[in-house]
Amino acid sequence: WDGSDVFYQALSEISLLRVNELTQQLQAKNTKTPDQETIKKIGELIEKSVGYSNMAIKADPSNHYNYVSLARVSELASTLQIPNAYENAKVSYANAISLNPYNPALYLSLARLEASKNNVNDAQRYIGSALQLKQNYIEAIFFLAQLQVSQGQIKEAITSVQVATQINPNDPLLFFQLGFLYYNDKNYLGAVDALSKAVTLNDQYANA
Repeated sequence: WDGSDVFYQALSEISLLRVNELTQQLQAKNTKTPDQETIKKIGELIEKSVGYSNMAIKADPSNHYNYVSLARVSELASTLQIPNAYENAKVSYANAISLNPYNPALYLSLARLEASKNNVNDAQRYIGSALQLKQNYIEAIFFLAQLQVSQGQIKEAITSVQVATQINPNDPLLFFQLGFLYYNDKNYLGAVDALSKAVTLNDQYANA
């Protein structure tokens, strides 16, 4: 009755949820011979989700969320090794950014896409773009720290998480991560201080 782009976005999202559900089922089975019927269903759902996202774009090509919808589908398809999915996701995010260039979340999404392909330098560059737009973007800083850890840059990661704790000094998770990084860097006094702060903020924090 109403061909609004918002409804097509929702239909695309429902298909993605079903893909995730089927993927989890495959992983739970953990068999050497994949269930071809389930794999076929996943492919059909991704194709359907792409179709809905394209219909959303057709309904309103000026709404950047519609391109994000398509990018999310393509990004998931990329994790499933579907040909050209990574390239399509990158183009879709670029289209979204062209319509909304001051949205830091779009650059962070691109950073995650690049990191999924182990393109660490490109991922860090996009995080830098996100932080230029929003210097106190905790999520971007935290992801940068994760990338730095993956590259063995522990001291740089410590600096990143220190910045995050200054921005949000009431988040016990940040202090837990900082303590963990200090521990890996063999700065045990720093680890004790950070973990103690985490416990002070949340006295039920069993990990800390």
